[in-house]
Amino acid sequence: MKIKSRYVDTSTGYVKLYIPGLGVIDEHRYIMQQHLERELGYNEVVHHRDGNKQNNVLDNLALVDRSSHARQHSSTGRTIIKLICAYCKEPFSREVSQVNTKRRLGQKNFYCGRSCAGKATGYGHLEQT
Repeated sequence: MKIKSRYVDTSTGYVKLYIPGLGVIDEHRYIMQQHLERELGYNEVVHHRDGNKQNNVLDNLALVDRSSHARQHSSTGRTIIKLICAYCKEPFSREVSQVNTKRRLGQKNFYCGRSCAGKATGYGHLEQT
């Protein structure tokens, strides 16, 4: 099969291949299938050892089952950053993935917790009559 095009999917960060007759496939899965000389099963996941989704060198790829892959990512690979609360100015920590998701959705200010977020946005206190 001849690869017609290769591109990076900006929403996922993975390299995609377009192969006529086969369609679009993740490059890392295609490389593993070619190496094993068979199609991958639903429960088989190709893991990038160095965490770089675009490094599809065979030595960087490992074939694992879905549950093992989930366990690997739940215990490692989480990058924590320090932020300053936009309301109380105290430092706090969040996962980079959380912050990046919120920024993509348009959030500009970050708060250490619900209390500060509520106070800053006016939803923190109800006036008593």
